[in-house]
This record gives sequence, C-alpha cells and structure tokens, in this order.
Amino acid sequence: GRLRIRGAQLCGADAGAWCAEAQPSDWAPDQRAAEGQSLAFTSAPLPAPVEILGHPVLRLRFASDRPLALVAARLADVAPDGVSRVVAQQVFNLTHLAGHAEPQALEPGREYEATVPLDAVAHAFPAGHRLRLALSPTYWPWAWPSPEPVTLEVITDGSRLELPVRPPRDADANLPAFGPPEVAAGLGERTVGGGPGGRTYTRDLADDSLSWTFAYVDGGAVVLPNGWETEEHNEVSYAIREGDPLSAGVSVTVESVVTRGTQGRFHIVARGEMTCDARHFHVEESVSVREGGVAETSGGSGREDECEVFARTWERSFPRDLV
Repeated sequence: GRLRIRGAQLCGADAGAWCAEAQPSDWAPDQRAAEGQSLAFTSAPLPAPVEILGHPVLRLRFASDRPLALVAARLADVAPDGVSRVVAQQVFNLTHLAGHAEPQALEPGREYEATVPLDAVAHAFPAGHRLRLALSPTYWPWAWPSPEPVTLEVITDGSRLELPVRPPRDADANLPAFGPPEVAAGLGERTVGGGPGGRTYTRDLADDSLSWTFAYVDGGAVVLPNGWETEEHNEVSYAIREGDPLSAGVSVTVESVVTRGTQGRFHIVARGEMTCDARHFHVEESVSVREGGVAETSGGSGREDECEVFARTWERSFPRDLV
C-alpha cells in the first residue's frame, strides 16, 4: 500500500537532547504526541522478551512531492499502558541517497529506496510490550526543515525495519555485575553556586509557534586550587511556526568569566543567530571581551566598571546545498 504524511513543523518537540549532558531533561518524554504527527507502525504485544544490540536499519521505499525532503525514523518501546519511549532514532536528508559527497534533488513523485541506519543501541523489550516505528518528513530542532512543506509517501511493499536481534545465551545467567565507575582524581577544583541546566518549550497558541530554551550551563564558579575562577552561562533557543518552515531560527548566548587572581578579571560574551530563506542560511555572530569588575554577571548585563577591550560582529550567508 501507499501511505502519505504531510510534515508538521512542530513534530520533533519531544525528541530529547541531540547531545546529552547527563541532565534529567536530556531524556525524550512520552512520544505519543510526535507519533500522532507521523506515520506510525506498531507491532503486536511481544509473547517473549526481545533484545537488540547494534543498528536497527530502515529500508524505505518512498516518494516525495518536493525536490528537497528528509525522513526522521524513530523506534520506540510501547508499554502496556500506552507510554511510548524512544529506543533509537535517526534523521536523513533524502537528497543524499547517492552519498553525502554529491547530493541530488529528488524528482517529485518518483519512487526511491533509502537505507537509513538508526543509532546503535542495546535494549531489551519486555514481554507484553510493543515495538513502534514512526516516520515523519520533519523533526525540528534535530533537523533543519526543508524549505517547503513536504508530503512524504511511504510505499509499504518493500519497506521494512531490520532489527539487530541478540539471541538469548546460556552464559547470560552468569554475566558478572559491573564494577564501580572509574573516575579520575581531577585537579581539586570545587564549584560554588550556580544551578543545573534545563530544557523547556513554550507554545504560542495565537500564531501556532513553538520556542525551545536549552540552558546548558547555569552559572556557578569553578574554583581551581591556584585561586583562579571560571564561570559560564550557556543558553540556546530554537523557534518555528507551524506551516512555515522558513520561520525556523536558532540563537545562542555564551558568557564566560575568568578571574585570574592579580592578573585580572575577564568577561567574554559570544552571541550567534541563524535563520534562513528558501536558498540560503544567514548567520550573525558577535563577540565582546571586557576587563575589570569584581562581581558576577547578571543576565549578560555585565558591570558598569567593566571596560570593553575587543568587539566584533560577523554576518554571512551560505547556500543551503539541498538542505
């Protein structure tokens, strides 16, 4: 058969962290909202446990109504109560079917075949759970959206998901337990103040937009044994509006403060912003270096007794190159 899905620009809101940093907010939440914005294929309840080890591989026959398109594939573990948790996922630019070195625009309506290895994973599906594969042509902010809304057509005949099943072994009953983790002694540094990072998103119901805020580092002074101190604030924001892939944008602000005893205090503020149109990505970056001051920064405002010693702004545009 043939199944079609028109990409929802807000699909991907619950994808979790691309680069996790051992924070509770790194984990992807229940996937049922995203699966409702996708083509989802669900197995029957498992009669017995199934373990996988390696790369699940998607063999996909598809057609697109636009020359530029992507696919986001997610394998989930669905519990008996319906909660769906990501096991492995991957995004793939479908113009790269012939290789990443020479991408080629798709011919709308033509049938193609793609091989998409998902992330390597070791996972045990309990008996009674179900497996679910979800496919969508959008997955912001993991993947920059195609310049036009895409309808992806999946041809189910010839499409399949191959699982790296690990068969049970007699030796599994005697596997040794993991020992305690080995951690380097470190330099003897200590952290004073600050707080954990976090990830939040807000939906504006007036214009049907969504904005994400990722706080990677939220202050705290790291004091070294020699008395030097460092402090960092790092925040990234992503935004997009439903129905408008060209509304996608990302901004980042990073502040670093270094206090080197009698050598002085140095405050560096770097900001970047990326937007797009149908043909180009637009990037604006700035950096400011300041000296002086004796107190912590507050929201990037700095201190009146700081002295800016260097500042520069860059603006560049780059071709999308079939993204």
